[in-house]
Amino acid sequence: MPAYITSLSICLWSIPIILFLLRQVKKHSWDKYFHFLLSSVLILLLSFRTEDIGVDTQNYYQSFQASTYLITESYEYTWILICTIVQQVLHADIFWVFFVYAAFTVIPIVYVSKKESVYPFLSLLLYILLFYVFSFNIMRHMAATSMCLLATYYINNNKKIYALIAALIAAALHNTALAFIAVVLLYRAFKNKKVNNNVAIILLFVFLIAGYFLFGAFSYLISLSPIEKYKSYQDYALSRSVNINNIFIMNIANTIWGAFILYIKKDRKDNSWYYKFYILSLFLENLISYHIGANRLIYFFSISSIIFIPNLALEQIKGGMKRVSNQTMQFVSVYIIYLMAWYYFRLLSGSGGIAV
Repeated sequence: MPAYITSLSICLWSIPIILFLLRQVKKHSWDKYFHFLLSSVLILLLSFRTEDIGVDTQNYYQSFQASTYLITESYEYTWILICTIVQQVLHADIFWVFFVYAAFTVIPIVYVSKKESVYPFLSLLLYILLFYVFSFNIMRHMAATSMCLLATYYINNNKKIYALIAALIAAALHNTALAFIAVVLLYRAFKNKKVNNNVAIILLFVFLIAGYFLFGAFSYLISLSPIEKYKSYQDYALSRSVNINNIFIMNIANTIWGAFILYIKKDRKDNSWYYKFYILSLFLENLISYHIGANRLIYFFSISSIIFIPNLALEQIKGGMKRVSNQTMQFVSVYIIYLMAWYYFRLLSGSGGIAV
C-alpha cells in the first residue's frame, strides 16, 4: 500500500484523538480557538492532497487539466464557474477548487454544531467518524450535504429566507440536493398530517422488507428520474457489485434503533427538524441503501444525526436516566474513536474505499 495512503489514514483517525485532548484543556481561551482550529485542519486535509486520493478526484483532476469540464453535462454550472475562475483567471491548480468546496463542506458543519448541539464536541466527532471521509471522493455531494444541514438549522429556527438561500446553494453545488428542497416542501404541505409513532414503527419495518425484496423495482423507478446520470441506472446497477444481504443486516440494526427512538419519543413531542430528517433518513436507508449512487440522497437527511443524537442523549439524561459523569463521557468518546479507527484504514485502502 502506498505510503501516502497509510499516512492519510493515520492522520484521519488521529484527528479526533488530538482534538479530544485539546478540548479537555480547562482554560476557557481554548473555546475561542477550538472551532477555528478544527475547521482549518479539516479544510486543509480536503484541499491539498494528491489526485490519487479518491476515485472522483482523479476524474476531477483529468477534467481540469484538459478543460473538459467546459463541454460535459456531468458537472453543475457552479463547478464549471469555479474551475474557470481558478484555471483561467487565477492560473492556479485544481487544489484551490478543492479548497472552495472544502470550505463549503466543513464550515456549515462546525457552525451548526456550535449553535445547535448541546454537546458540540460530540457532534463534530460524529461528523468526522461518519461523514467526513466521504468528502475525499464525492466532494461536490458532501458540500451540498453540509449546506442542507445549514438549511435545516435555518428551518428549525424559522428563518425561511436564509433556509431557502442555503438550500439553493446546496442545489447549485450538486443538483441532487433538489430532492432536499422537494422533501421540505412536502413536509410543509402535509404538516398537519400527524403519524402516530406506533404506526411509524410498523412502517419502518415494512420499508425494511420492501427495500430488500423490491430491489429490482426500485432500480427501475430510479431510472425514471429526470436527473441525467440516473436515466440509465438499471444498466449501471447491474454493472456494480453490491452485497445486498450485508446491507440488509445493517438495515435491520438501523430499523431496531429507529424503532427504539420512535418508542421513547411517543410521549414527548419533538418538532425539531433534526429529529424529522433523521427519522426520514432511516426510512430512506431501508429503501435505497442498496442502490449505489442513489443512496447518497440519504446523506442530505442523515447528516442531521450529528445534532439530533447528542441532543437526544441530554434529553434522556434529564428524563431520569442515570447522570453520566464527564469522565464517563470522555471514556465513551475515546472508545468510539478506537472502534472507528479500523474503519478509516479499511475505507482508505480497500477496493471499496476512496483510494482505489
